[in-house]
Amino acid sequence: FPSHDITNWVFVTRAPVEEARAYIEESGLKGHSSVYFCRDEQARFYHFFGEMYIPSVYVFDSDRKYLQSLHQNTSVDDILGVLNGEVVIRHKQTK
Repeated sequence: FPSHDITNWVFVTRAPVEEARAYIEESGLKGHSSVYFCRDEQARFYHFFGEMYIPSVYVFDSDRKYLQSLHQNTSVDDILGVLNGEVVIRHKQTK
């Protein structure tokens, strides 16, 4: 991941533990200090944000203010655009 102003990534899943662990291993994200993984088997995250699309990226500023959610084909440039005040639109195709 680039070192821009983005400091933390949180991956949230309801997948079974073994599937989540396999993803962490296969993706090469294991051990990155700015990457966190959460297993949310009771769907608390989903209840907080309402209707969810997979995959989704939720962007917050450095003051923890929610800025925007991004769906489908999210790039780092999209995330940086949101942090710079742009509104980035992606189609919501998968639930």
